[in-house]
Amino acid sequence: MSRRASDRRLLLVALPSLLAVPDCASIDPPPPPQVRAGRPDRAATLIAQYGCGSCHTLPALVSVHLAMIVRQKHTQFRGPGRTEQNVVGSLFYPSYTLRSLALFAWVLAVLFALGGLVQINPVWQYGPFAPAQSTAPAQPDWYVAWGDGALRLFPPWEIHIAGHLVPAPFFPGVVLGGVTFGALYAWPFLERWCTGDHRQHHLLDRPRDHPVRMGVGVLALTFFGVLVVAAGDDILARLLQVPVYDLLNVLRVLVLVLPVLAGMLAFLLARALRRWGNAALGVSLPAAALEQRRAGRGEGGDGPQQQ
Repeated sequence: MSRRASDRRLLLVALPSLLAVPDCASIDPPPPPQVRAGRPDRAATLIAQYGCGSCHTLPALVSVHLAMIVRQKHTQFRGPGRTEQNVVGSLFYPSYTLRSLALFAWVLAVLFALGGLVQINPVWQYGPFAPAQSTAPAQPDWYVAWGDGALRLFPPWEIHIAGHLVPAPFFPGVVLGGVTFGALYAWPFLERWCTGDHRQHHLLDRPRDHPVRMGVGVLALTFFGVLVVAAGDDILARLLQVPVYDLLNVLRVLVLVLPVLAGMLAFLLARALRRWGNAALGVSLPAAALEQRRAGRGEGGDGPQQQ
C-alpha cells in the first residue's frame, strides 16, 4: 500500500470528526440557568449541554480512534497474509459474535458466583473496636501491594544529603516507583538503540525469539512477585507459625537472589528453544526461519492480502 493511499484512507476515516467540529461550534449557547428555590438549577443547564457531547463529540472521538488504528495499526500474531502494513481481523459472524457472547456469559457467571458465594466485609466477625488491639487483617490493595512490600522489606537506612535527612521510606516509596515506570517507558527506546532496529513492527514475536527480553521480563516479574508476597508477611507469619522478623529476613534474601536465578533460567531456556525447539519438532531451523519470513511478508498461505 502506498503512502498516498494510506493518507487517503486516514482522511476518509477522520472525515466525520472534521464535520462534527463546525456542527458543535454552531450550537446556540446554553440558556441562563433556571432559578429554583432561590438557587440556579445547574441540572437543567447541564442537560442542555449534553447535545454537543453525545451527538458530536463522542462520534468525533470514535473517528479519531479509527484514524489512529489506520495510521498506527494493531499488533497481531504472525500468520498467512499478515504483514507489518496490514491488519487481518476476524469475521463478525460467527467467530467474533460467539467470542463476545462467551465473554458475556463468563462475566455473568462470575458476577452471579460472587453475589451468591462471597461475603464482603463481615464486620461482626472482627469483634468490637479496640484501639489497643490491631486484630483486623488490613492489607493493601493488590495493585499497590508491591509498593507496600517494598516498604516492609527495605531496611531502616537513613542518609544525610546537604544537611537534609532522607528517611528510609523515600527509597522504596519514591525511588523504586520512579525507576519502575521510567524503565517501562524507556524500554522500547533502549531496545531500539541496543539492537539498531529502527523499523516499525506490528507482528508479535514469540518469547523464544528474544532471550534477553525474556530473561529481563521474568526477572522483573519475579522481583515484583516477591514484593507482593512481602506485603502480607504478617498474615503469612501467622499461618506458617513463624516469627514475622525471620520471615522478613528470608524475603529480603529472596527478593535479591530469586529474580536473578529466574531471569537466568528463562534466558537459557529461551535460547535453547530458539536453537533446538524447531529441530525437536521435526522442522529444520533454516526452513522454519524461511517460512516465518514468508508469513511475515504475506507470501505464504491463502490469507487475505493487504488492506
